[in-house]
Amino acid sequence: LFLPGVSRNHSLYLTGAYGVRDTRGQYKFSDRFTYASGYHAVPYRDVYTLGADYQLPVAYPDWGTTWAYLLRIRLDGFFNYTHARMQPRVTPTSGTYRSLGATLYFDTQLFSSLSVPWGIRYSYLLDRDFSAPKRTGEIQLVVPLTFF
Repeated sequence: LFLPGVSRNHSLYLTGAYGVRDTRGQYKFSDRFTYASGYHAVPYRDVYTLGADYQLPVAYPDWGTTWAYLLRIRLDGFFNYTHARMQPRVTPTSGTYRSLGATLYFDTQLFSSLSVPWGIRYSYLLDRDFSAPKRTGEIQLVVPLTFF
């Protein structure tokens, strides 16, 4: 759900998703579920996630060379919540995964025609990660899949 923000060029995104897995083992599919930012796959039987993102522009440098041009820098602050009920014989039987953080996006244009928004994201984990219990945060490079 896309909503306007406080200013004309601000925006608020509200997201949600729900997923169920085959616990009998009759079907095997790759896990494409979007977990809370910074968390990795968990052995769930059903899972849901909710999220809120607020985006705003930081600067419009309009600077570049003949092959790469930086149009805008924007900031995306987010909060994500995921709750999963685990598969049978997995301890704990359920898990909650919350994260908050920010992504700094760089809207660029390559070769005067190809728009590539890329960014650097930091996710602070509010709960223990199932796959890496001692990890408290994660830094990621965000690159659009449509570019590749």
